[in-house]
Amino acid sequence: MSVLFYNFCMYFAYTVFSFKKWKHATFHNLIAAWFTFIAFIGCYVVYSGDYQNIYGTILKFPMEPYIFAFIAFLIFIWPFRSISIHIDKASQIQILQNKQFEKFIRIILYILLLYAIVLFRSALFTLQFDGKEAYESLHAEGETLYQYSSIETFIIGISVNIYSLFAPVILLYSFWGLMSENCKKKRFYYLSIILILLITFLKNIASGARGGIFFFSITTLFMVLPFYRNFPSTVQKRMVSIALYIGAFFLLYVIGQTISRFGQGGAETPIGSILRYLGEPFPNLGNIYWEKVNVHPLGARMYPFIFQSGTAQNSAQSLADSHTLWEWITGVPILVYKTIYGDFYVEFGKWLAFVPILIYALYMKVFTLAKKVNLANVAILFYFLEIAATAPFFFQKRDFYNVRMLLFMAISYAVIMYILKRKK
Repeated sequence: MSVLFYNFCMYFAYTVFSFKKWKHATFHNLIAAWFTFIAFIGCYVVYSGDYQNIYGTILKFPMEPYIFAFIAFLIFIWPFRSISIHIDKASQIQILQNKQFEKFIRIILYILLLYAIVLFRSALFTLQFDGKEAYESLHAEGETLYQYSSIETFIIGISVNIYSLFAPVILLYSFWGLMSENCKKKRFYYLSIILILLITFLKNIASGARGGIFFFSITTLFMVLPFYRNFPSTVQKRMVSIALYIGAFFLLYVIGQTISRFGQGGAETPIGSILRYLGEPFPNLGNIYWEKVNVHPLGARMYPFIFQSGTAQNSAQSLADSHTLWEWITGVPILVYKTIYGDFYVEFGKWLAFVPILIYALYMKVFTLAKKVNLANVAILFYFLEIAATAPFFFQKRDFYNVRMLLFMAISYAVIMYILKRKK
């Protein structure tokens, strides 16, 4: 227990120092505070016994993995240190008054509205079933309960990539619009933001997930809070109201899903299950994973597209099958949380785990050298905020799709920067 407390103290001290230096809710400070909160919950669930209800009373917490994990945290958070939300008023007004860009945004929104309608049908169908059925259908059988038609599959196939690339652009564009004086299109900006949020909520409900909604909510907070003080007071109040409604719905949904999936008469209460869910990553790192991995896959688990089609990952029919196969290969459970460093530790080993974390940090640094959030780099920033939301738990952006999206974002960055330079 003392080791977990010292671990919490490292993150807490770093967060206090960061807030003293930058004094407000920057991207960097919010991420540091998020790691600190999860480290604190890790102490609490071991102290309260919620952790022991699932993982037994014989616990071992060596200090070494927590030092390594903290160093990895410093590497990961490094490119966020210098990012500013300073808004160039001239550029902001120029973009908001650009009719062609507004038409482009509206076309994207129409496509995403179709996407939302498909997801709404799927979510509405899924809500007729028990939450446990929806979750197990996707994770154990590899299929959602709702069977999409060929037209719906086509819409989803197009919209998924568009959403990943342009949802952050739409959010930033809407933020700038709400910040502008004498804003005449507030309803358009609010509806744009709500549509972006709604799509992710519907997508997770359709799959019976609770974690996806939770992590997206954290990502959205990372995105909104640094801008919050720049909004007019009326907009601030409206955004707080929207957040409260969404938060209440999310809480009810998560509690319902937890009761459905874990019941009320087992080793955990629903609230205890949620606390243990949040608090287990740091205890798991030392207790379950450290020096217990038989085989490090060296990329075959996280990046199976690099290897031949005969890998265990490609032979798995569902996510549950994949977890079972890699647990058999590595000798440790794959499903449970273990921090971003712990995930890379299982994959690459004690020292090589730092390499991919450093590569991702350098990648982000390249596209934020201007140290400002703009329409060119906001998609990449949002991508890394999504990683940050899950980083105290695991590494999210694995597999071919996510690596491909990084490439697309780099291309879109270059195109947007070229257009902006031509206009100047």
